[in-house]
Amino acid sequence: MTATGTSDEITDQIVKKMLELIRRDAKAPEITKVAETLKKPSRMETLSAVFDYIRSRFPYKSDPPGIEHLTAPVHIINGDAPYMDCDELVTITCCLLKSMKIPCLVKVIAWRKPAYTHVVLEAQLTEQHWLVMDPTRFDGFGNQVRTVIKEKRYKV
Repeated sequence: MTATGTSDEITDQIVKKMLELIRRDAKAPEITKVAETLKKPSRMETLSAVFDYIRSRFPYKSDPPGIEHLTAPVHIINGDAPYMDCDELVTITCCLLKSMKIPCLVKVIAWRKPAYTHVVLEAQLTEQHWLVMDPTRFDGFGNQVRTVIKEKRYKV
């Protein structure tokens, strides 16, 4: 995939591809099998289990300089992801949640300059409350550490 346009247009194109992969792979047997093992009695416990699974199994690894790499969730779950930056970690997390029918949002954020530079997710905890999850950070469960200049959410 080659993305072109303004910074915001490129971000939209990348997230569109992330959403396509999440929706496609949420029904894959590899994903549904793992998702089933992570279901817990409460939504909070399930979200925590998913977060802990991602954090313990998939270490952060930056894309090569100047290249935006995106790996499909089925390849990530099978251990075939050469890079695991924020977009891969959010993609696999959202895919597991979608497989469990837990609503979530992909949220791009700008925190050090006006261009979007990071992606996290929000998972629906209750009807009125969404929990931010940043799987790139050990303290990213329910915690968006950085101050945000601007953000944009996309429904999974």
